[in-house]
Amino acid sequence: MRFSLVISLIITCAACNLTAEPQQFSVKYYSENINFDFDNTTLPEDYIRFDEWFAKRFYYKLDQSDLSNLVSTIIKNQNEYNLNGWLTYGLIKKIVNEVAADKSTNYQRLLTWFLLNKTGYDARLAHYQNEYYIQVHTIDNLYEIPFFELDNRVFINITAVEHSKSNHKKKSLEFYLIEFKANPNGKSLSFDLSQLPTFAPNIIKKTLRFWGSGQRQEMTVKLDKNIIDLMNNYPIVEEKDYVFRQLSPTLKASLIPQLREKIIGIPQTEAVQFLLGLTRSGFRYKEDTDNFGYNRPMIADEVLYYSFSDCEDRSALFFNLVKELLDLPMIIVAYSDHLTIGVQLKENKGKPLYHNGETYTICDPTGPNNTSRVGIYPKGYERKAYEVIGTHK
Repeated sequence: MRFSLVISLIITCAACNLTAEPQQFSVKYYSENINFDFDNTTLPEDYIRFDEWFAKRFYYKLDQSDLSNLVSTIIKNQNEYNLNGWLTYGLIKKIVNEVAADKSTNYQRLLTWFLLNKTGYDARLAHYQNEYYIQVHTIDNLYEIPFFELDNRVFINITAVEHSKSNHKKKSLEFYLIEFKANPNGKSLSFDLSQLPTFAPNIIKKTLRFWGSGQRQEMTVKLDKNIIDLMNNYPIVEEKDYVFRQLSPTLKASLIPQLREKIIGIPQTEAVQFLLGLTRSGFRYKEDTDNFGYNRPMIADEVLYYSFSDCEDRSALFFNLVKELLDLPMIIVAYSDHLTIGVQLKENKGKPLYHNGETYTICDPTGPNNTSRVGIYPKGYERKAYEVIGTHK
């Protein structure tokens, strides 16, 4: 009896010693270090099949594992840093890559799919040639991204989004959809950036040189490298969205006061022409395909960061400068191959642009670069048809 008791105690103690403790993990997400505890020994084995039975079984296995700490970490940081759906997905991928670093790519995608559903989104699975792909519901318009409609909802292949800016040939893949619906009433994954994330700024400095008020101007501005990195990885959205995306707090606090000092007290038209001088002469021109190798619209912050820009990029910067400094009514004017801005002045100049019974002066932020005058159309555009794709006021 005494011998049996000793054996029993040894076995019990051995079992206690084998009980895993949560490990400490840390991921770098832009300028933030995100720390959390997680016992990754609770994850299921890395065995993959490509059918509905396996997907459902794997989901339930993950559900039975204690992943609540991962879910709460994601939701906490989503709220703390004001992350939209796309940035939340990026955080989930970072966390998955850390806690499942020794697992296969398919395993990591399955875990990402699970966490997307658990954080409230409607994410589905598809597979093609022994690879899993995540399809997620969104109501936003994206470009160069595979999508399909199901259950009166639009789904995009979010796994393919990170490759959407490449210049490689794209072909339609014949995906096989897994019918299992983990969260069929889940919310839409948003790509909206009308409110920027609140990461601690990663400040860099740039010198801006341009012609304004008939003389050479120079100022040093601060940019948030987080915003540059964020947009470098962002999918392509609607053209007007780049114009509407506001200046980052870092750039706004640095640039706007300096410009306000330059235009204070001068007539309205001269103030607009000063800002036109900035966008026309402060940057070198190059088309996206020549500059990056693919279509890559920019928001205003990026124009000051990169060496080259084109018409839609400068329109985004000019639109935001006029909005912040003068707050004049504006229209975003799209030609078949050009983007520009119309501004409503007290005294409109040149051939007017019309929208909803109002007249606007064309203020082309791209050129001609040897003058800052308003009312000048790019050569050959005076009689071209145009569409107004957005307005301010």
